[in-house]
Amino acid sequence: FGETDVKNRIKNVVNYKKPAFWITLASIGACIVVGMCFATSRSILDAPGTTYGRISTPDGAINVRSGPSLDDEIVGVFAPGGDYEVTEEVDGWYKVKMEEGDCYINGDYVELHK
Repeated sequence: FGETDVKNRIKNVVNYKKPAFWITLASIGACIVVGMCFATSRSILDAPGTTYGRISTPDGAINVRSGPSLDDEIVGVFAPGGDYEVTEEVDGWYKVKMEEGDCYINGDYVELHK
């Protein structure tokens, strides 16, 4: 073990003082705060750049298409009132995320919000 300065090491062990109660309490509090920061994530609604669209149609539902045109294939139907993540705008159409993949809806029937 090298036996260097053994006498001072023993004195330091014997003279050890516990930290003050408030230092211990502050350390525990800091650990809890840091742990909570790492254990939680931001809401997707708070994420920068994320935009949502709410469907509002007079007829009740809107067709979802595979591309940004009335000529593209209808791949589904959105019910009004639901919020859908909008990833981009293309010629008045909004690209939205669905389980089947990205699809497009006519921008005339979408109200954007964060």
